[in-house]
Amino acid sequence: MRVILLKDVPKIGHKFDTKEVKPGYGQNFLIKNGLAILATRQNEQKMQKEMHAHIEESRMKGELLEKNIEGLENSELLFTRKVNEKGHLFDKVDVRDIKEALKEQLHLELDEKHLHLEAPIKEVGEGSAIVKVGGKEATVKLRIESE
Repeated sequence: MRVILLKDVPKIGHKFDTKEVKPGYGQNFLIKNGLAILATRQNEQKMQKEMHAHIEESRMKGELLEKNIEGLENSELLFTRKVNEKGHLFDKVDVRDIKEALKEQLHLELDEKHLHLEAPIKEVGEGSAIVKVGGKEATVKLRIESE
């Protein structure tokens, strides 16, 4: 049975791939759970159009993101956390927190894969994170204060 994947499926393939699978697996798992559709000529044409639209949209988002990276250089994000008497945070600051802070404070949505942090920050003070998109890179300052 030939199917076209609608989502990435581990050990089978990626979105938009056409794969040959066993009929029971294809019908009872992949199609039933909305992970794939039957690979008919009409569905293949439809998925080709969707794939080209998806690629174009990704390219445009990447270009826009690269332009926004230039404005990030030397930006500062503020985090307030609970700390103990020694200045150690009860909860670390990591790439998920930075992603949320970029969204809230600078109105920029990034994937975590674009953010690079040497190690999670566990103390009050200052640090930095690197944002890499395409060939561009910016350093964002991080300031962690106690509540």
